[in-house]
Amino acid sequence: MSLTGAQLFTGFSDYIGDLWTSTFTAIGGADGTTVTDGLSQRWGRDAALDGYIRLTSGSYSGEVRRVSAFSSGVFTVAPAFSGQVASGTSYEFHRYDPVRKFSALDRARIMAYPQLAVIEFDDTITADGQATSFEIPSSIRKGPVQVFVESRLVPNDPQNLLATPRMETTTGWSATTLTAAVHTKSLYDFIIPKYGETYCTKLTGAAGSYSQVVSSMTGVTAATAAGRKMTFGAWAFCLTASSVRVSITDDSGTTYSSYHGGTGWEFVQVTDTISNTNTTTLTVAIHKDVADSVAYTQDAKFRFGSKIFIPYVSLYPKRSLRRDDANSEVHLTRIPSRGYQLRLIGRTPLSALGTNIVSQLTNTMEVDQFSAELLYAYAARVLFIDAGMSAGQIEQEHPKIAETMARFSEMQEDWSYHYPNAGTVDGWWQD
Repeated sequence: MSLTGAQLFTGFSDYIGDLWTSTFTAIGGADGTTVTDGLSQRWGRDAALDGYIRLTSGSYSGEVRRVSAFSSGVFTVAPAFSGQVASGTSYEFHRYDPVRKFSALDRARIMAYPQLAVIEFDDTITADGQATSFEIPSSIRKGPVQVFVESRLVPNDPQNLLATPRMETTTGWSATTLTAAVHTKSLYDFIIPKYGETYCTKLTGAAGSYSQVVSSMTGVTAATAAGRKMTFGAWAFCLTASSVRVSITDDSGTTYSSYHGGTGWEFVQVTDTISNTNTTTLTVAIHKDVADSVAYTQDAKFRFGSKIFIPYVSLYPKRSLRRDDANSEVHLTRIPSRGYQLRLIGRTPLSALGTNIVSQLTNTMEVDQFSAELLYAYAARVLFIDAGMSAGQIEQEHPKIAETMARFSEMQEDWSYHYPNAGTVDGWWQD
């Protein structure tokens, strides 16, 4: 779950008791220097001085201006708004600069790491059966804290409806526009085919598809598939992003998967609910949508049901991993088997809201309403300390800082992260 910048900004302002929302009751000055809210007349003469008005609707929504004078419900701002502010425009009044609040939230996401973080799974590394050191993908900010190795799917299991699913031959498959040929293992290539197999299928030439129709399959017809949820997937190797994808076609049309990332071996799959009136068409296909890109494919699977899960079993205890930050590598104590994917699990900081006054409201951070409380505690600490230091009056902020630190300690205890004591985490398929 994620919260938008607008939700976080409001939640943080409420957390530190610095949020007043209202609507202007009269049209603003023509030059944009004054705005009026009759309800604010209950404030003292200097109550709003050096506060900040942030417009939340109208032509200049998102603009923030400092209050340089206030009297009888009329705010004078500096610098002026970009134009005359209409009556009925909604606004927020803040004691602390909203720009600094957004900045505090972004800085807090770094301070809160790794207690608040995004768990990253990276499956892009294919072991060559030779190396024990691997480059850490950029998506893994810290760690990996654990490395798992793929457990190979059995392509010829009874659930698989395809003919020749290992794709060691072109029998049962048809190439349209592109060129499909059997690729034979080389003594000098430890990556293709996967698992050290002898054969896989190579797709080259023009953009096109490589498909299998229902008449070539076993255990299914177009009619018996009607109304059923079905999944098709295949391992594909490609170094061109947005070229390879897979699809299922029935009487009602074609459903496509997302594109292959272009990083090597990747299991690409799509799930579709077959038309309730299906009688004629049931076809699966591997598409190569970029001309002259090269792809290899192997171990396809088409079955009834939802997503095909690639099992990963624990390979290395955390104590057996060594991270080399100088070279961005992870060193393992044993050689992983040739052709198997490695799954690296690490943590990366929450996403930033940014500095653009429009996009920072719609950008999101990966917290929910509960974990956001810890983020607010960090952000409040940043905001109060910075406010005191920039004004040279840190002692005036001490009570707020002390209260924030008390909340901060409570939240840290409630949301602290503890690694499991076990060296490995095993799957249900293991004894």
